[in-house]
Amino acid sequence: MSQNVHKVKDYIEKNKNQYLDTFVKLLRCPSVSATGEGIEQAAGLITDMLRELGANVLTYKEDGGNPIILGELNEKKEGTIMIYDHYDVQPVDPLGKWASPPFEPRISDGKIYARGASDDKGNLVSRILAVKTLLEVLGELPVNIKFLFEGEEEVGSPSLPSFIKNYEEQLHADACIWEGGGFDQKGRPMIYLGAKGVVYLELRAKRTGSDLHSSWGTIIENPAWRLVMALSSIRDEKGGILIENFYEDVADDPEAEQLVRELDIDRSEISSMTNNGELIEELPIRELLRRWLLSPTVNICGIYSGYIEKGQKTVLPSYAFAKMDIRLVPKMSPERVLSKLKQHLAKRGFNDVEVEVLNHGYPAARTSPSSQPVRLAIMVARTVAGKEPVVFPNIAGSGPMYLVTDVLHQPCFSLGINHPGSNIHAPNENVIIDYFMKGMWQCCLYMMNFVPWIRLGDVPYL
Repeated sequence: MSQNVHKVKDYIEKNKNQYLDTFVKLLRCPSVSATGEGIEQAAGLITDMLRELGANVLTYKEDGGNPIILGELNEKKEGTIMIYDHYDVQPVDPLGKWASPPFEPRISDGKIYARGASDDKGNLVSRILAVKTLLEVLGELPVNIKFLFEGEEEVGSPSLPSFIKNYEEQLHADACIWEGGGFDQKGRPMIYLGAKGVVYLELRAKRTGSDLHSSWGTIIENPAWRLVMALSSIRDEKGGILIENFYEDVADDPEAEQLVRELDIDRSEISSMTNNGELIEELPIRELLRRWLLSPTVNICGIYSGYIEKGQKTVLPSYAFAKMDIRLVPKMSPERVLSKLKQHLAKRGFNDVEVEVLNHGYPAARTSPSSQPVRLAIMVARTVAGKEPVVFPNIAGSGPMYLVTDVLHQPCFSLGINHPGSNIHAPNENVIIDYFMKGMWQCCLYMMNFVPWIRLGDVPYL
């Protein structure tokens, strides 16, 4: 390694405690987008962090939404990297399952526990600190940097599409490092090249009037039964979706299929990641991975009707609803899928079951593994971990990555600090401190090699 590389690595280690203090400060700020708690405070803290770097920072509010932060460090270099993260977090429920208060960060067993530790404040802070490190050690950045931080990712990023459209020119870059990514149980870097799309909705069944005594169930329709029957018509016992033409827009992607074939993941790792969840169907490992990553699906997130407290109450409920998400793969349109769902219900006699769209969502996104920025990410991750990275065609979850790949036309990938036990969206969310530091080092190496790689095909700092 060159002298500068050693200096950068040593600087990160020497400033570990200071960097962790910076991380903890942001973790103490709630920033729950579902309720608005702490959003403005978190945006202010991040804006201050960027200005301390010397970045030109602009804060936008689109249609009354949460602040979108755009920071830029233009070093007049021949390459630009955009870094996307979000500072909003999920609600903390169920609070009783947390071992410590979710916004009072706790360090234990080499981990930091707090809501947002991994999703996504850990990645956000580690990347800001990587830029800070290069400025301190080198005196300048080897690449132009743009930061795009939003505060609505956990509620579907409703303000981001119009922001991207209105400020497309200011967001030009040669590549985008997306939120997420990390290391698996074996310490191997996990790189993700895309994200599924998503639509979030409710199915609602109701009748006029209030709840009745359950004895009326012999002659009065029960909305709970109507809802259950409607739900049963959507998916078969093996997980197949029964909505007519649901799969017609699913396109073959040979590169994605090849990445799935190359994944070195076994059944024990799937069991670990799912807390030993029962499989819908016993299938060969390759087919399980293929379905998980490359197939669309319809999921029931929650069902409510009638009396659900302890004890008994004989009641015929007046309404029932189910919250659902539909995960999409490339080429599937949220609008077309919603239309097909409504047609499916009507055709089967469920005109009385309402479809209420809570979030129209967004389509899927995917970047080619052969793109130059991705190839560099693989080389950098291999160097940092000393192990061969695990490259996924996409996460099985969702995010508005399509705005980068399909609107801004930038290669986009995740290269981060998470791990399978991060407990994202769950109690006791955490990040491993060693991975937080490695992620910072990884980001530094990527920035140092970016311009020589994309311009000359050279990696002088690996």
